[in-house]
Amino acid sequence: MINTSPDKISNIIIDYPSATFGIRALAAGKTFQYTIKPTESGDLKIEFTDAQGKIRRFPGPAVHKDDEGTMEIRLRQDAASGEFRL
Repeated sequence: MINTSPDKISNIIIDYPSATFGIRALAAGKTFQYTIKPTESGDLKIEFTDAQGKIRRFPGPAVHKDDEGTMEIRLRQDAASGEFRL
């Protein structure tokens, strides 16, 4: 996960089939790595609070049971995008 915005992003939640994880905050320009092991198939859901205190929600890429690879999630104050590479 990469915060590509010029401000801190808070209360980040990544929800995926059968599990959820989160981090309290990610400073501008910083990255966070976390390993997931999907046990079901479905779409990620990305939620965070921007620098103005607004809760933002975005759909993420799909994952499939037993997927292995690298996922990069880029966060901005007004957007989130993700890409999965097997």
